[in-house]
Amino acid sequence: MNWIKNNVFTTIVIVLFTIGVFVLAFISDSFFANSGNPVYGNRLDNIKTIEITQTNVNNLTNGLKDDKNVSDVKYELTGKIIKITITVVNDCSVKDAKKIGNKTLEYFDDEQKSNYDIEVYLIKANDSDKSFPIDGHKHSSKSSISWSKDR
Repeated sequence: MNWIKNNVFTTIVIVLFTIGVFVLAFISDSFFANSGNPVYGNRLDNIKTIEITQTNVNNLTNGLKDDKNVSDVKYELTGKIIKITITVVNDCSVKDAKKIGNKTLEYFDDEQKSNYDIEVYLIKANDSDKSFPIDGHKHSSKSSISWSKDR
């Protein structure tokens, strides 16, 4: 007790520093509440049992590339979102491109389609066509792709 009376300024600084550390910890916890936890929470629990295999990907890319209007196919899986980018030839119409996009659903079984969201992006090699790019989305609870409004 004698030391505290003799070192009042030092004691105040130590108490304020300790309070400041607790306040900063509370503030950082408020702003960064999910640090250390998975980004998707438990929404990805069943992707190990219902997975997209490399065979699915190969069948998709090779099957779409067989179409004369398709020049390139890119595939990406992020969590439960399947992103497919299809580059079509320059003389492909919007109607034909959407048919190709709808064809992507044939390469996944019903269980995969009901657990994954599918995003299809249709682009052309040249960017001068104002009706492209076209994007379509299929939510896991829906059965078909909804296409963006034609521009």
